[in-house]
Amino acid sequence: MKQFIILPEIKNWIKTYITGFRYFFHKDFIEENYIKHFLYSVLIGILLLSPLCLLESFRETQLIFKIIFSGIILYAINWIREDNKRTKYKAPFSQLDINFGSYGGIISAILIQTILWLVEIK
Repeated sequence: MKQFIILPEIKNWIKTYITGFRYFFHKDFIEENYIKHFLYSVLIGILLLSPLCLLESFRETQLIFKIIFSGIILYAINWIREDNKRTKYKAPFSQLDINFGSYGGIISAILIQTILWLVEIK
């Protein structure tokens, strides 16, 4: 029987990504500016997904694809931003900042889909 082996780095990343949700209910959410990464990413996600909603094929796409698409795009945007800050300003690299950007992407996809459902009902 073949055994599926996950690299320790990937395992730690998945653990960090999933356990990062706890900061939504922690005082560090505001003190560490995670709220800014989250809210800015929701706004960016809505601005990125809104023009795509003009395409009928995107409107008919399943919600899970929109969540994955938006989450990955905003993860990449926040990763580029964090890496740029690290190289230019010698700021510490924060994986949680990137994760909160991705969470914002997920929420923006859900908001866009909810708006599409409401418009379709009327």
